[in-house]
Amino acid sequence: MSIHYEVISDEDINCIKDLCNELMAYQKSKAYIHPEFFDNMCFETRVIPSVKSAKANFTIIAKDGDEIVGYAYSNISPKRTYSGGFATLHCDAFFDFDSVKT
Repeated sequence: MSIHYEVISDEDINCIKDLCNELMAYQKSKAYIHPEFFDNMCFETRVIPSVKSAKANFTIIAKDGDEIVGYAYSNISPKRTYSGGFATLHCDAFFDFDSVKT
């Protein structure tokens, strides 16, 4: 095994699509608090909108040879970006966005 890392551009984000969708399916399979929240989650509904609405994105992939075996994605987004949808579903287990000062 020869793992190496590459930072990818927003334009190349599609290379993580399959891994992202596998992760979403895995998260749903392990969820015990509202697994139905994951029903419509996929690369197209989570990553693409996040990348497009962020002020800045950072994505790094892990490769074993030529095969992508992992990734990490982070962004800088205004609080209002997450004012609806999954991030604000009413569930005691989720982060309280009102605790973040604007």
